[in-house]
Amino acid sequence: ESEVPGEEERATLYLALGVLAALKIQKGLVQKILEVSKMENSPFFDGIREEWIAKGEAKGEARGEARGEARGRLDMLDMLFDVLEAKFGKIPVDLHNRLSVLNNNEAIKNTLKKVIDASTINEFIHMLEN
Repeated sequence: ESEVPGEEERATLYLALGVLAALKIQKGLVQKILEVSKMENSPFFDGIREEWIAKGEAKGEARGEARGEARGRLDMLDMLFDVLEAKFGKIPVDLHNRLSVLNNNEAIKNTLKKVIDASTINEFIHMLEN
């Protein structure tokens, strides 16, 4: 007969014992000694699992947002260069390099407005400097 009544309590104790033992003993050996399935069925383990899943989802969302922002920036730069070429023809390499380092959409939008306002490429370059 078990010294700890109740399946939930035993599973929680197994999990705690496993965590503590893993600090001193190899993980594989701990898993062989303990009944892992009992730990996995514990409400305590469910809470830990849910926390790990939530952290993984948050990391995935953050990566996706960063990729989306980077892709959006590149799309905005492409649009800026398309408008510049449509309005003034071939863009000088030094100007292209200068604009390629714009690092946020707001700066790109402000630069695009200057393209619209400028009558010549030289006027546009002058607007950038002011």
